[in-house]
Amino acid sequence: MTSVKILVVEDESITAKDIQETLKGYGYDVPAVALSGEEAIEKTEQLQPDLVLMDIMLKGDVDGIGAAEQIHRRFDIPVVYLTAYANNKIIKRAKITEPFGYIIKPFEERELHTNIEMALYKHKTEEALRKSEEKYKNLVETTDTGYHIVDGEGKVIDANDEYVRLTGCGNLDEILGRNVLEWTAEHDIERNKKEIEKCYKKGFTRGLEIDYVDKQGNITPVEINATVIDSKDERQIMALIRDITERKKAEEALRESEEKFRELFENISSGAAVYEARGNGKDFIFKNFNKAGERIENIKREKLIGKSVVEVFPKIKEFGFFDVLKRVWKTGKSEHYPISIYKDERIASWRENYVYKLPSGEIVAAYDDITERKKAEEQLIEYQGRLKSLASQLTVAEEREKQRIAMWLHDRLSQSLVSSKLRLETADASADSAEVAKVLKETCEMLGEAIEEVRALTFELSSPILHELGFETAVKDWLSEQIQQKHSIETEFEDDGKSKVMDDDIRTVLFRDVRELLMNVVKHSQAGKVKVSIRKADKHITVSVEDDGCGFDLEKINGTATGKAGFGLFSIQERLKELGGHLDIKSRRGKGTFVTLSAPLKQ
Repeated sequence: MTSVKILVVEDESITAKDIQETLKGYGYDVPAVALSGEEAIEKTEQLQPDLVLMDIMLKGDVDGIGAAEQIHRRFDIPVVYLTAYANNKIIKRAKITEPFGYIIKPFEERELHTNIEMALYKHKTEEALRKSEEKYKNLVETTDTGYHIVDGEGKVIDANDEYVRLTGCGNLDEILGRNVLEWTAEHDIERNKKEIEKCYKKGFTRGLEIDYVDKQGNITPVEINATVIDSKDERQIMALIRDITERKKAEEALRESEEKFRELFENISSGAAVYEARGNGKDFIFKNFNKAGERIENIKREKLIGKSVVEVFPKIKEFGFFDVLKRVWKTGKSEHYPISIYKDERIASWRENYVYKLPSGEIVAAYDDITERKKAEEQLIEYQGRLKSLASQLTVAEEREKQRIAMWLHDRLSQSLVSSKLRLETADASADSAEVAKVLKETCEMLGEAIEEVRALTFELSSPILHELGFETAVKDWLSEQIQQKHSIETEFEDDGKSKVMDDDIRTVLFRDVRELLMNVVKHSQAGKVKVSIRKADKHITVSVEDDGCGFDLEKINGTATGKAGFGLFSIQERLKELGGHLDIKSRRGKGTFVTLSAPLKQ
């Protein structure tokens, strides 16, 4: 532990040395000796000792009392006087410096030691008391709670700044000695007067709410908590006074909020029930029920209040909703109970519930009866299914009609045109005049163009290769002719060589879907290469179309039919689904697209 540091001030060097050695013998640290008042002040500033042992009579302009006065004022270090003089004049002058001891020379060593220890203890105690008083003063002056002490008549003896503010006055002097009833609102004067009297009798007052009023007539609601304290002269009341303006506003806002809640509770279109937990969440009792709930349940509120939810809804545990009530009550976290159907002997209806816990601990369940909506949704789903089926059937019928027209063009019109062209070419060879030969040649050329257009139209409507040579050959031919030759995109075709027997309708639709995918590649992918692979997978045929193009954001395509590409993929997906197949798409921006079509084979 650090030893106590003492500065000795003595102008007789031999005496000073003797005192220094004596103090060291008691374990004190005596780092220096000052021979004058000026030196004492200087060394005190340098060394910051714990105590100064000061001779009163010093040589120089500043004697011991003068030096002690400066040390006390500037450094707050305790001083113990040493002197051979004890006349009244010196003692009176020394008292002004508030010394911590006064030792008359000559002295005993034990007397010196005792005075020093007492001085150190006194200074330490006073310093602790001063710090405590400073903390108390800071607490009182900086708190947002008013504080005052009043006498038996209610007159102010002391108060802090916050209380002065509550009175509407400018400073403490304006309210000292005045009665607190002077700034009590007129309607609360008598009540406050009685509470002061009651406080003296009971010894305390708790939670008193009254209004203060300032000179301008502004009202400030306050809450007072007071205690009687016994002073030397008389009993006094110490009180804490808090401005509760914001609390009053909050209470009013809460009251208005509760009124709005009740209004909303009664008039919302959704059913709403308020439950109180019983038996630590083992049961829930109806506390309230709104008008919409009465309408939905076809039951009056009076018949529900106080009853168990299990009694009113006997299948609620099987329904799963009782567990939701227990969880929300236990955790305080709101839950959404998704659309489900509730059935018992009394009712059967679709419900969607939202459950949350009130600050009071009560559980509120807001719910809607969506039975009619569910019926409408089921009808809509049924209609959508019919429309999808009809659309698929129309697609198949369309492809059949295209095939019929293509066959007529190929078998009838195309053959007739070819036969006519052959006859005209024969006639051209035996024409008598150049003019007739010219006309015949031009006609043959026109017929040739017509034959090519009919052939192109035939392939556009329905590829004869598809029906004559099979699906794989038709895809390979179309890939080479339409994609590679016509659009200069590198192509690759791959077939596992296994037999894949399909119904005519599936073959036709699948070929159409592959062509649409390939045209999407041409129009949208910016691809340099496309690969088509055909394989047999168990009882299905799978066709994959892979390109190295720009790809796309799959999330924006899934679930939508916006844009030509999106609608095309959606249409392909729906057609395949109707035929028992499916579509799978994998794509990333800058990474190309991989599409797989699957359809059932003929059994």
